[in-house]
This record gives sequence, structure tokens and C-alpha cells, in this order.
Amino acid sequence: MDMPSKIPIVPQDRIFLLDWIEQSVLPSSAGDKAKDMVAELAKKLPEIKKLVETPQSPPHHAEGPTVGSHVARMLAVLLALTDEAPAVMFEEFAREKDLTFEWASLLETIRSHQPFLSAYAVLHDIGKPECLKLDADQRVHYPGHDRAGAGQPYAYAREAVMRYFELPVSSSKMMTELIRLHMDVLTVFAKSADAQQFLAFSALAGRAGVNKDVFLDLVPACLLLDGVAGSLHCDPAEGSKPSHDLAPLIHWYRAEREAMPDRHNVRELNAGKGAKLALKKAYASAGLSPEAVFELLGTPIGPVRGEIMRSVQELVEDPTSKVDFGEQTAEIRRRSDKVRELL
Repeated sequence: MDMPSKIPIVPQDRIFLLDWIEQSVLPSSAGDKAKDMVAELAKKLPEIKKLVETPQSPPHHAEGPTVGSHVARMLAVLLALTDEAPAVMFEEFAREKDLTFEWASLLETIRSHQPFLSAYAVLHDIGKPECLKLDADQRVHYPGHDRAGAGQPYAYAREAVMRYFELPVSSSKMMTELIRLHMDVLTVFAKSADAQQFLAFSALAGRAGVNKDVFLDLVPACLLLDGVAGSLHCDPAEGSKPSHDLAPLIHWYRAEREAMPDRHNVRELNAGKGAKLALKKAYASAGLSPEAVFELLGTPIGPVRGEIMRSVQELVEDPTSKVDFGEQTAEIRRRSDKVRELL
């Protein structure tokens, strides 16, 4: 007999991104571990030491005085998301009701590619020291650092950092391409959801010889870690408050929806399958699989079995339901509570 198909809605914890990072991530073991990784790599590689000591400034980087602060923030967020996903939902993203499946996909990408994204966090700005310039207001800029960081002079450092995170050599081309294009992606999608530009980036990935689907999954993960969570925006001259800008990430997904709608459709389909599988496992673990229920109640084969499972589903979805299972009602209620806990 099939399990109930309706999925109980289990709310995620919703919190503003800045509050989550400042209150839960940076003071935690994830924050400490991120700093330790940065310090260890700086000792191993002079390029990384120079990078983390390079100054940075508002309005785009108010998270700390050096690029090391930016890198450590990215790593801490990555570690925390890997530990907490999918329990956390940023309030800013939750308001985009039509991007629910995109958020789930993004968290899965982060979980699946944590070593790669860790190396990316360390390497993406490696070209900044040689590109550093000050404007008339003594604000720091790094024109061309993306192309510089993807260049041959940093090939050894890229390979060394990738080895540190135990990545295969085959990941090198993808890493180099994401470093090379990261400022282009951020600049384009900070402004609007441009479907033609989305297709252009997909084409660039294809010409570079990397897997386009993986590239299109990794770009929003890199955007979240770098341009969104890793960068604290604040302009003291204008008296603005520190904030994170999720616009590039949201614009990326809206452009994708227009340019390649099938990617969203596949996420929606997979989410449905995954949710049903999770529900089935929860019922089984709690002792509410059809077989377990029928054995507990001594239910004979026949239409009554379907009615009983519908009553079980009703109780799982609504603990105030008055459904009755005779002398086993208390036990069925206990098991239904367990299902909700597991979900």
C-alpha cells in the first residue's frame, strides 16, 4: 500500500542573514575553524599570506580591515550552512515565494561541493594584492583582480589550495573559470535579472570546456558566499547601516527561470520526490509504515486498511484530530508525534 502523498508543512527557522552571521556563525566553532584554516594556509603559501593581509574598505567590504576578514567570513558561512542546512532560511530569501525550490537546490549544492567551495573562498580574490589601487577618498579598489587571479602566475597556489581541500586535479578548470568570471557575474546580476546574460555565461562555460550544469549550480553558491554573505555593505560617509545584498543571487535565479525554465521544473520534480521519500522514511522510523500499523491493530486485508492509513495521515498532519484507533489510540498518537519530530 502506498504511503500518504500529502506532505506536512514543516516550517524552517527564518532569520535575517546579517543577524544569523553575527549572532550564530561568527561566534561559533564555524567562525573559529574558518580563522584557523585561513591562518594555516597563510603559513603554507606566501600568496595566501599576502592576500589575507591586503587591506579592504567600505562600502563593499565593511566586514573587516583586510581581505582575510572577507575570506574567513565566507568559510564560516559555508561551514555553518553545511552543518545547519536545511534548517535555516534567510528572511530575505523566504520572501521570494517562487524561489523555494531554488533555495533547497542551493543548500544541496553547498553540501555536495563543500571542499570545492572552501577552496574557492580562499582563491577567488587571490589576484587582489597586485591589483590594489586607492581612489581620491582613499577607498580600496582592485581592478582586474578576477582575471589576474585566474592567470598562470597563480597556478601553483591554486593547485596547492585545492590539494589542501583534497580536490582532484580535474576540478582545476572549473575553479579557474569561476575565479575569472566572478566579478562579471556579480556586476551583471547586481543590476537586473538578465536572461540573455545568463545564457552568455552558460555559453562561456561550455567554451571553457567545463560541465555547464555543474557550473550553473556552482555560480549561485559562489554568489551567496562571496557577494552576499561574505561582503558586508556599509558606507560610513552616508551613515548607512551594515547590510547584505541578496539582489545578485535573486536576479540570477530569476534570469535562469526565464532563460532555462527546465532547470526550475527539474528542481520542483526532484523536491516532490525527495519530500515523499523523506515522509516515507519518517513514517517507517516512527513505526507508522502500513505494515507496522496493520500489525499493531491486527487489521485484516481489505478496504478498511486504506481508511486506517488515511486516519493515520490525518493525525500526523493535525495532532488535534479526534480519530480513534481503539485501545491503540495512545500508541498511534505517540508514533505520529515522532513522525512530526523527524520531519
